Amino acid sequence: MKSSFGSSETAVAEQVGQAARAARHQVLSLLGDIRGLSREAIWAKQLRVAQCAGCVEAIALDAAAILRRNRHHRLASRADRVASTAEGAVEYLAQTPPEEVWSDTRDCVRRHPGAALAAIFVGGVMIGRFLRSSSRGQIHA
Repeated sequence: MKSSFGSSETAVAEQVGQAARAARHQVLSLLGDIRGLSREAIWAKQLRVAQCAGCVEAIALDAAAILRRNRHHRLASRADRVASTAEGAVEYLAQTPPEEVWSDTRDCVRRHPGAALAAIFVGGVMIGRFLRSSSRGQIHA
């Protein structure tokens, strides 16, 4: 179901789309073949992804404020959760060496393989839908 937004919501939706495209580019860049890169190059890529997560956090906080002003409290609460998750990602990626990120990811997948596969699947579906809708300038509620 499509929502009709006012001009401020449309501006936020456009910002979210731009941030999503930038984040997608950085993540794809990070996920490229990093085996031949130096530790410093990998660290630089990781920090760029953290910066994109910081942009997502800022946009989510702005979206939450706009949604609250327009009395969309349930959606504002979801935007706050997105901002909080992005904030955690920024802190983790900015403070954790790449080897530790890789080790933490590997350990988590080993401990919870079913949950990891489910998260990858759900995350992929959600990101794909969001990117498709944001590239068309549509936001679904």
